[in-house]
Amino acid sequence: MRNLGKTYPEVWKFYDEARQNRGKNGASSWPDWCYCPLSVSADIIQQFVETGQVEIEKVLDIGILGALATWRTGQGIYRFDPDLFASIVDTPIDKLPVEVLYHLPEWCVYIETPGLQWFKNKLAGVFVHLEWDVKTEQPELRLVLDLDEEEPRNLALQKFGPAAQSFNLVALPLHMTEPTLDLAIAAMLEEAIKQGGGGQGQSVPNLSQELAQSLEPVINLVLYLCTANADFGIADRPTYPRPKKTKKGWRLFPPDRPQNWDVGVRLGAALRAAKTASQAPEQSTSNQLAESEASRLSPHLRRAHWHTYRVGEGRTVSILKWLPPTPINIDYLDELPAAIHPVNLA
Repeated sequence: MRNLGKTYPEVWKFYDEARQNRGKNGASSWPDWCYCPLSVSADIIQQFVETGQVEIEKVLDIGILGALATWRTGQGIYRFDPDLFASIVDTPIDKLPVEVLYHLPEWCVYIETPGLQWFKNKLAGVFVHLEWDVKTEQPELRLVLDLDEEEPRNLALQKFGPAAQSFNLVALPLHMTEPTLDLAIAAMLEEAIKQGGGGQGQSVPNLSQELAQSLEPVINLVLYLCTANADFGIADRPTYPRPKKTKKGWRLFPPDRPQNWDVGVRLGAALRAAKTASQAPEQSTSNQLAESEASRLSPHLRRAHWHTYRVGEGRTVSILKWLPPTPINIDYLDELPAAIHPVNLA
């Protein structure tokens, strides 16, 4: 963010003005779940290109600027419990439940992704936010992959200065109008080919399938943060920032430092307990108790999965929900880390 501030002076002021003018005097409007459309990023960059202050080769990608500007409002860093992380990234995705994605805990989150790769590149993390395309009036899920390649990044910074912040950051859009992950990526590729004026001889389905496989673990992590019962480890949950009234109108003031969120502290402990119990189930000395235990499922983990519910009149409407890994027949959850919920009795 410091590099962006140097490359584009008063960039954050531009975003404040865009939000204050939202929907006024013919200006574009957008849903509340979007901080600012990427059209604002494009307008900011275009201003600097026209004045000659920044060479076009060094202009940061529009998607990267938009993601970092959005993340700046909350600066949430999400670190998953290792056992929960392993269970979530291994969950197969058959359909992309678009309605769940509107429940991101912040406008933009940064998820750490230890051990994950993207096309053989180590992935340090990913910025995730929702975009509103003002031209098509369609929503998108925007990902900015943070590739963990410190040496090339440092060399780029030495050679190009602040403008090299975009090195090792890869912006990807997913169209939320598609029902499945692979189709969403295919739509993204087809649009990119269309805009580029190419596409001869390119196999979009094969490439989209490969992309889907590489992004599926990341999408699973995003979906977990969108669930209503996500385990953030403390009583307070992340939330959208609230604007404050100033002499020049309502403004958002970013936090002084990033906020770390430990995700899955209690659930991760439950998963470890379930693994231990499933490997060494308790032995009963009583015949009656042994018979009772025999009819009871052994302690185990039900794999995280998507589940379809039929709701509405006649149960004709199907909705999808994501169910996290569930401990089955685990009786000692009282030993897990406690969650404190302050109650205001005033």
